[in-house]
Amino acid sequence: MSLAPVALSGKRIAFLDTARAVAALAVLFQHSLEGAGLVSLTKQGLGQTVLNFGEVGVLVFFLVSGFIIPASLEKIRNQAEFWRRRALRIYPLYFAVMVTNLILGWLVYHTQAQAAWKLLPHLVFIQTWINFPNYVGGSWTLFIELIWYVIFAMLFAMGINKRHPLALIVPLLLFVAIEGAALAVGVRVPFGKLGLLMCCFLGLLAFRYKSGEITQNLFLAIAVAYVAAIFVGLFIGFHVFPNESETAPNFPCVAMSWALGFAAFFALYSLEISHPWMSFVGVISYSIYLVHAPILHLFELTKLGSVVFLGAVWTTTLLVSAFTYKTIEKPFMDLGKGKRPMRGVRTSPADARSPTAETAG
Repeated sequence: MSLAPVALSGKRIAFLDTARAVAALAVLFQHSLEGAGLVSLTKQGLGQTVLNFGEVGVLVFFLVSGFIIPASLEKIRNQAEFWRRRALRIYPLYFAVMVTNLILGWLVYHTQAQAAWKLLPHLVFIQTWINFPNYVGGSWTLFIELIWYVIFAMLFAMGINKRHPLALIVPLLLFVAIEGAALAVGVRVPFGKLGLLMCCFLGLLAFRYKSGEITQNLFLAIAVAYVAAIFVGLFIGFHVFPNESETAPNFPCVAMSWALGFAAFFALYSLEISHPWMSFVGVISYSIYLVHAPILHLFELTKLGSVVFLGAVWTTTLLVSAFTYKTIEKPFMDLGKGKRPMRGVRTSPADARSPTAETAG
């Protein structure tokens, strides 16, 4: 295993799409097992007591985001352009899924229509955080993602994005201070969600080392400190002050899931593993993440056996995701980069290539 830094200028970052693929498939695997009735959603379920692949996948997604967002903004070097590309990357598919779920709710599930103003929190992905109706599964993670975008954009605007003590050490110290305050005051803090934000800074650290900007010893020292602090936070948030929700995982499950997520990301990061099929899945990973929930709910209405259910959900999700990537995601991404839509371009594993720092994310 090599941790040798490499120059990233103009170089395709091969492992990123593989990491995205692992993340998306892990989330799909967990949710499809739950939908098939093979994993219970109670405190005694395997996903709450032993290992939760959904948490593994979400963790890897945030490490990837921490790596690629700095690479993207620092290459573009234009805040307005960066935000325009981010908006065209995220919102088109997001709103398409939201509208689809609204229609399904009306036609299939016969749910009561919501007032239009109750959809407004969807604009900043905050609906589940404030107990508003949610029509996009997994959107709670996009709010944390948005916070990361804002933080790094501010660091860039202030010119301190490459001042490593400020950009990397200060967030870690603040996180540790919050841990101490939580213990001193005796209040529960959502350290799972804060930990995911810290993973973005850990991804930034990985990017700095991969770019050859910091030494291996400094990289390892700060990485160990981040991981240790995150696990302390998880211990506080899931053991000292546990979540009383019926579906909340216990600390051993969370610790195992996060350890596996860290191991998966840094193994791919170090070995630079890439494969055409995994790259293809990585390219359509955002579609997989957003479209699998409505597909899963539709199949839950059927009487399919567990194995057939899993096969149907996975096949349908991958096919629909390939379609939504080609018809929604890619045209708007090309628009964000000032490209004209190209007709007759195949989307296949052979065509799926790891994006450059400018286009990834």
